[in-house]
Amino acid sequence: MAQIRASSLAGFFVTALVLATFPLTPTTARAAGGFITTSGSSFVLSGQEIRLRGLNMNNEQALGAAIGSGNLSDITIGAEDYNRVAGWGINLVRFGLSFTWYQTDRNAFFKSIDGQVAAAHAAGVYLIPVMFTTPADCYEGYGHTCGIWSSGAEQQRLLSFWQDFARHYAGETAIAGYDLLNEPAPPNVSQWLSLAQSIRDAVVAVDANHDVVIEAGSDSLFSGLLGARVIYSVHGYAPLSMTTGATPGRYSYPGNAPDWDGTSRYWSYQSMTDPTSAVYMGWRESFDWAQASKVPIFYGEFGTQPFGNGWVQYVSEQIDLAERWGAAWALFNYHEPSYGDFGIYYGPESARVGDPNVSVKQDLLTMLTTKLAQLGGRTISWQYTAMYAWYDRISSPGFLADDIHVINPNSTAASISLTIPGQPGCSFLDQLGAGEDRHYGCPTGYGGPVVLQASERVNSSQRVQYYRSFNEVLALPVTSAATKFFMPWYDHSSSPGFLNDNVHVVNPSSASAQVDVTIPGCGDQSATIPPGGGESIFACGSGYGGPVVVTSTNGVPVLATQRVQYYGSFNEVVAHPAQAAGVSLYFPWYDRISNPGFLADNVHVMNPGSTDAQVTVSIPGCGGQSWLVPALATHFFNCDSGYGGPVSVASTNGVPVLASQRVLYYQSFNEVAAQSPGAAAALLYMPWFDRISSPGFLGDNVHVVNPGSGEAQVAVGIPGCGSQVVAVAPGGEHIFTCASGFGGPVTVATPAGTAVLASQRVQYYSSFNESGAEP
Repeated sequence: MAQIRASSLAGFFVTALVLATFPLTPTTARAAGGFITTSGSSFVLSGQEIRLRGLNMNNEQALGAAIGSGNLSDITIGAEDYNRVAGWGINLVRFGLSFTWYQTDRNAFFKSIDGQVAAAHAAGVYLIPVMFTTPADCYEGYGHTCGIWSSGAEQQRLLSFWQDFARHYAGETAIAGYDLLNEPAPPNVSQWLSLAQSIRDAVVAVDANHDVVIEAGSDSLFSGLLGARVIYSVHGYAPLSMTTGATPGRYSYPGNAPDWDGTSRYWSYQSMTDPTSAVYMGWRESFDWAQASKVPIFYGEFGTQPFGNGWVQYVSEQIDLAERWGAAWALFNYHEPSYGDFGIYYGPESARVGDPNVSVKQDLLTMLTTKLAQLGGRTISWQYTAMYAWYDRISSPGFLADDIHVINPNSTAASISLTIPGQPGCSFLDQLGAGEDRHYGCPTGYGGPVVLQASERVNSSQRVQYYRSFNEVLALPVTSAATKFFMPWYDHSSSPGFLNDNVHVVNPSSASAQVDVTIPGCGDQSATIPPGGGESIFACGSGYGGPVVVTSTNGVPVLATQRVQYYGSFNEVVAHPAQAAGVSLYFPWYDRISNPGFLADNVHVMNPGSTDAQVTVSIPGCGGQSWLVPALATHFFNCDSGYGGPVSVASTNGVPVLASQRVLYYQSFNEVAAQSPGAAAALLYMPWFDRISSPGFLGDNVHVVNPGSGEAQVAVGIPGCGSQVVAVAPGGEHIFTCASGFGGPVTVATPAGTAVLASQRVQYYSSFNESGAEP
């Protein structure tokens, strides 16, 4: 713990594991089963060298010894955590133990740890259990000595525990070693080395498969080898003046900071690897000894609190040092209470990672996942790629949030890569468990496109808070790229509120795209858009009317969206390819009367074909309205007394049409595309639901439409309320909500397999937004 580490002088300490020799064929591999052994300085799995790269899960909140409850039930680590870190490329977890758990109830202790071992094993992660407390319930750590050193009885109880533990897990391949005692600090280091040797002898007598971890005393040194099956490891927090308890902003890395003796020294990767540097000998003495002795090294703890500029680089270069030394390593720590602690995640210790009140140090996680991918040489087959046209957190103070939500709807885990452009941009490499929803943001993000890749098909949306407005738009799969798109309407002149109306065109293809964009009021605009995510923005200050037509004149498929700023609100809608046209379309809801804020609700119908379309639009409250829509023209329908759903759009002469619904709600604007019965499905997802994170979320309603001829039993699952089941009549609609709902995903399911449509309508302060669900 930080309060213990702060008193350490050198800022690093050596640990030992027990080793066995084994002939090896050097290669790097991920944990795949079998016992971890060692040969010389290498870790070995099934005859091949394996690099162990991990982190600490220390269970501080449950340890006892006046720093935790001492209760097994307060452990918050579970299978989802091992799956999560395995997705990053982690294959080792140093897992904290408390002697109190064991002596309170041995059977409950082993039942609990068995569960942890099984979960780690299933995820392909190795465990090194480490004892943090003594039999007298004292936290042992450098600068804090416990009574075990004057009690032969306590020492015997610790020996008996590890022999019992080793006998229990002797056949378990997920265990990589036994870490006997965290940071031992006896009055005389020889006391510890003598006890450690005795425990080691007791363990190997009952377990021929596993290594034993023996940590050095506070002098950071070993006077000699401790026998066969021993691996030596270092804890690294130098300089403590920078990494532990420093006032944020006081130090920068690389830069000067006091060493353990108070002398200011320059800290950098170069200075820590330079034999002539003053910091080199202190940092490397134990490593040099271990390397000269040809024994393996375990860098059991390292990390830093966020001290200021360069703190993430410091952690990154500590990993580089461990890799340079050929050490196994475990970053400290997975989850801690506050941002100022060491953890990747921070939030209440009683909470689990993934809970709404637990946050992530995204810059630290991004560095770690990116580095692990590079170090492990992992190759992921990206089966799905999607894009968002634009991302903006910096062009206006109004952009308060811009979050990319990703859902894994599959029954197995999915790896994802997300790249957000910016100044600087942000990159994420992550793994989502089956059914898991996670969101990502970039405070310095600006530009386009945002690129999402996944090892399996995923669902994704972009949720933006702009001043007191909210907008959500679905991702654009690159497979939906086309050579012609339509947008039913453009308006930069009917109201002073239309501050911007921009057409974004993205080229996801491998060749340049020659693109023409036709906006009523401005005519044609052309651009050559580079391949591989090039983007151009088109606008017209006097533009008004519809349709807008986007054409790739050289046949290279592109993607397109329309982004509108209306007074203090923002809206983005995806362009329609011609093939999305249909003869029967639906909107879930229409509203001109429930609230005086609904100033306009217009249904725009666009005919992308070459012959006229006879169209009938049925709005609850007005009945059917018919119009002949000419080829390549738009007509809009409305109803001053309209209220309810669904709205149906029918082309009675069989000419396919496109449609969108444009709503003015107070001084906000929203547009949503119509849905075709062909898009109906028995299982639909919406990434997120929120009625409680802000008083601005006044309404968040899930509308479900049954376009079929038979009744649909519909179950809607909203985090915070559980499942709600309703029978929806043919051609009918039902609205689901949850006043305490928060989180994702929202699921819409019909157990009998009846296909339905769904959308989510949100009122945020005086703004309105609607977005569709997707299978």
